[in-house]
Amino acid sequence: MNSNPQDLKSLILNTNEPLIFKDVWNSKMLEWNLDKWREVLKDKELVFRSGVFEATNEPQWERKTESKKGSFEYFMEQTSSNSNWLYFDYKYLAEWFTDLADLRENISWALFGFPEKTADDSTIWIGSKGAHTPCHVDTYGFNLIHQVFGRKLWIIAPPDENLKPTRIPYEESSVYSRLNFFSPSDQEFKGR
Repeated sequence: MNSNPQDLKSLILNTNEPLIFKDVWNSKMLEWNLDKWREVLKDKELVFRSGVFEATNEPQWERKTESKKGSFEYFMEQTSSNSNWLYFDYKYLAEWFTDLADLRENISWALFGFPEKTADDSTIWIGSKGAHTPCHVDTYGFNLIHQVFGRKLWIIAPPDENLKPTRIPYEESSVYSRLNFFSPSDQEFKGR
């Protein structure tokens, strides 16, 4: 796709609708397989949230999930066992991977009209099957998300949908939903 970065930036900044861009980002990361990710992340110790594959009465809030430490290889071993899901989520590259040139040099938001945004402004999310964040709305500007490997399901609701907002757990930039999308109950979603 040949798009003018300033046109994309204007579109991003002036819409209230989710946008999906295809074939804009041309990073070599798009060609990386699991072996390449193993090579890049090497034996870095990562901190994962660990959730359960079972019905829960409330969302699996980030602060209530267990933390586990391990390398990317540990992550791969654990995800094949399927006992829990693991999520290395919302980690700023400026704090976690300052020494990984292979990763950092492949991140640029210039094609979207934001040349000033670099790897240091970016976060990385590495999750297994079932890894998720409880339903929420971010209260600041906008997010640009780029899926570089695997797949992720996004559930997007219209702005006027009553998702039972809550500030618990408190997080400065997000309003969460009390609805449990991971293990919904009929009663909770009745009439939706």
